[in-house]
Amino acid sequence: MRIMKRDVFKILSWTVLAMVVAATLAVTGPVYAQSGKNTAPKDVADELKMKAGDEEGNELKALKAELLISQSDQKALEQLNKLILKYKGSGLEASLHFRLAELYMRRAKTATFFEVHRDDSTAVRFSPKETKSSTSKAWVQKAVNTYDLIETKFIQFTDMDLVLFNNAFARQLLGQDDEAMRRYKKVIDDYPNSPLVPDSHLSLGEELFLKKKFQAAYDEFQKIREFPESRVYPYGIYKGAWALYNIGRTAEALKQLEEVVGYSKKPLEENPNRLDLSHEALDDMVVFYEDVKQPGDAVSYFRTQGGDERAGELSLKLGKIYQRHGKFGNLEVVYTDLISAVPLAAERPEMHHDMMDGYENTKNRDKVIANLETLSDLCQDTSAWHKAQKLDDQKECWTQLEETGRLYSTKWHKEYRAKGDVALGKLTSRAYESLLKNNQKLKGDEDHICFAYAELLFEQGVFRKASEQYSRTAHLTKDLKIRHDSSYSAIVSLEKATNDKWSDVDERTFAILAQDYITLNPKGQYVTDVRFKKAFIAYEKNHYDEAAPQLRDLAVNFYSNPRGLKASSLYLDVLNIQKKYELLRDESKMFLTKFKSDPETTAQLTKIHQQAFLTVNQNLENSGQYIEAMNGYLGFVKENPQSQLADKALYNAIHCATLGNDLGMSSKLSEQLIVTYPHSVYKLELGRSLVILYEAQAQLSKASDSLLNVAEWERAEVKDPKDKTEKSNYAALILAAADYKALDNDVRGATVLYNKLIERNPKSKEGITALERIEAYSEKGNDWHKTSRLLEQMVGAGVQPQASIAMNKIVQHSVEERDDDKSFRLAKKVIAMRNDDNVSRRALAQSRLVQARILEKEFIATSIKAKPERLSLVLAIKSEKLDRAQKAYQDVIGFKDKPSAIEALIHLAKCYENFSGSLSQIEAPADAPVADQKKFLQEIENLALPIEEKNAETLQIALKQAKDLQLRDDTVLRIQMELDRLSKRGKKGFSSNVIAPPANILPIVAHGGAS
Repeated sequence: MRIMKRDVFKILSWTVLAMVVAATLAVTGPVYAQSGKNTAPKDVADELKMKAGDEEGNELKALKAELLISQSDQKALEQLNKLILKYKGSGLEASLHFRLAELYMRRAKTATFFEVHRDDSTAVRFSPKETKSSTSKAWVQKAVNTYDLIETKFIQFTDMDLVLFNNAFARQLLGQDDEAMRRYKKVIDDYPNSPLVPDSHLSLGEELFLKKKFQAAYDEFQKIREFPESRVYPYGIYKGAWALYNIGRTAEALKQLEEVVGYSKKPLEENPNRLDLSHEALDDMVVFYEDVKQPGDAVSYFRTQGGDERAGELSLKLGKIYQRHGKFGNLEVVYTDLISAVPLAAERPEMHHDMMDGYENTKNRDKVIANLETLSDLCQDTSAWHKAQKLDDQKECWTQLEETGRLYSTKWHKEYRAKGDVALGKLTSRAYESLLKNNQKLKGDEDHICFAYAELLFEQGVFRKASEQYSRTAHLTKDLKIRHDSSYSAIVSLEKATNDKWSDVDERTFAILAQDYITLNPKGQYVTDVRFKKAFIAYEKNHYDEAAPQLRDLAVNFYSNPRGLKASSLYLDVLNIQKKYELLRDESKMFLTKFKSDPETTAQLTKIHQQAFLTVNQNLENSGQYIEAMNGYLGFVKENPQSQLADKALYNAIHCATLGNDLGMSSKLSEQLIVTYPHSVYKLELGRSLVILYEAQAQLSKASDSLLNVAEWERAEVKDPKDKTEKSNYAALILAAADYKALDNDVRGATVLYNKLIERNPKSKEGITALERIEAYSEKGNDWHKTSRLLEQMVGAGVQPQASIAMNKIVQHSVEERDDDKSFRLAKKVIAMRNDDNVSRRALAQSRLVQARILEKEFIATSIKAKPERLSLVLAIKSEKLDRAQKAYQDVIGFKDKPSAIEALIHLAKCYENFSGSLSQIEAPADAPVADQKKFLQEIENLALPIEEKNAETLQIALKQAKDLQLRDDTVLRIQMELDRLSKRGKKGFSSNVIAPPANILPIVAHGGAS
């Protein structure tokens, strides 16, 4: 006989205890009132509020709450006992005893709590007395005693039905079932209108059910139907269904469960206090269904009763029953229908699992793999099913997949190896793939699964896919042996797949697999072979970024053998191809210093290193980083002072210093190169550059010394001094060196060099220039004897314009000595040079001007005072003197030296004025008739007038040329004043409109003139 699996006391106990709590609170109210408190403190309520997830904290809060309730109950008991004494014999006494019994039951509940926690260290530590001494039965017994007192002493108590019911419930707790049943019956018999009648029927039915008196229990449960408004109404029907089931009336039992479910669907307002047992009823329907209905109707039935949200769960439970009973066909029908009708049911993974078990048992492996693949698809994050599930259901899917996938892939693979069945091998591959679609969700030995799958593929000859799977395993596993075998097998599988016909894609794949093997197995058996092959292939395929680090590592670790040397050569070649010159410089240096090489290899590495070193610096220079480039070149020189490229590097450093405006460093480095590398091809160029550098730094003495060095180096380069095609700038360089010393106020040093030039090249351009320089020094020193000797030496050299200039200086000195004859004579020597090439026009003009002024003096000194009979002769002499002076001044003008020409015009005008003035002083013969006298004076005036006009005309020309020349002295002003003076005289032939007003004379920088 089958019995009910639920305990009614659990439900009823909560009902009664709720009543006890209400009674307790009703009694404890006055206690708070007596202590001056109307409500429990808010902070206490907050403190005791439970928090989700804080299990330990919530346990402690429950303990505190029970202690507070216990303390409150104790105060209530004390208060009630006082009230009972106070109202003894009154109408309130029975009610007070009833309240007391309820408080005892409340204390029993608290005692039960402490009994449960008696072994809890926290409870013992927090409240040791209550935890150790609490006994719930003692309190229940006190309640029973109190209820008995009311039954016997207060027979007319208005709530006697409640006393009887509670007493019965309390006695059940004490195991006094017969006494309890008697009281339940008494409630039914004596108080037919009591609301506790249905509860009493329920309690009687439960007792009969426990005693396996199912028909009697059913009859008792059915009586509850008379009370449809009762809270326990659905429970009575539910228990009646189980009673029917136990007496074999399953179809009726199923109907009653349907009634329970239907009752729960009624609007809540019809009976807000009813019990909702629909969940329990639906669960139990599954048990009943198997006996009375067909599997093909199950899904539709459960969807009707429980809706889609419960259909999956109920169908799964039914399937499990079929599975236990060996009815796989029924299971298949139910699960297949459910999956079709409710595809998002959370229970699907377990259903697929169960169906796979059934199919495997019947050797229907096509359906096994179909369900496994379907399950794998369900579990994917992107599937509609997965997105619709809760997290726990998603995890359950992977649990089911992992369990079934492992089972069938392992089992079938073993069978495949034993039999070699090709079809089974394909199914096994599908099983592995279904399991490994999303391998990060697997737990445990997934690396073994991956490796096994790779082995299966290799065994089947699917090498490329096997290579991929081996590689995946190598990255997944932590097992060193599997890692080694799988990473190397990935390489072997790829080699078999390509059959030695490598595409670019296969080459790249090989490189990746090889690197994986090396990285994952640094001490692997085949590391060296794999590394060399991988690196050389990458180099040959121009995959330099991949090849470089590999070749370097091989070179460093295997430098002592030929393959290591080859790797080093290829590595440096890669750096050169990639134009990574800094790295090429450093790495070649590393090979030179860290490893021992044969002479040939050392020479090759040295050459590579030095060329890379220079290239790095050249790149810095080309990018405008001159200081960095300079330091780099100097670093090269310091590191390789004996290199054939050392002077080149130092030369480039000098160039960078110059471009970087560090002239001091450029000079210093130039001197260093000249001294350190005296045979450098850059020596002469740097010597010349030093001159410019020192001049820019105002170090003129050093500039002079550099020029002297350059002069000697240039002369040394002339192989045959007699060969006119080979020219040397020796004299010019010496002259320039002397000039630098002169500018640096080193007169003595300059003079030595000037004299050296004069001695060796007296008639050369440089020699004459040296004479000029020395002569200039002599002039400054007021040593005319020495100066005249030098000037005569220059004249004697006959080199123009120096010779004419020197002779003119001698002429001018003679003028200063006021020796007109000597001056005139010496001036002739200058004039005699007029046809020489490059003669100084200034010297010619100035010397001729000296002669003109001497002739002018003679002209002015000639008087025309004479007796009438001699007047004609005197005028003729005066005119002749004028002609000679005029001719000389015209010669001066003809030499085209403008300053000299202006001076000549001014003096020529004075000559004209003197002549016209002399004519105006002639008197008529005193003894001549008056008419003749007038006629005589008129003739004299007619003779003077053209000369006066010539005077003004000449001054006008002088004024214009002076203005054009922008003379900065007072020449223009003097000419203008002279013209103004002539205008004021008002002589005939002059008019004011030809006299220009004085012009503003502005200072100018310089004036020109032929020299």
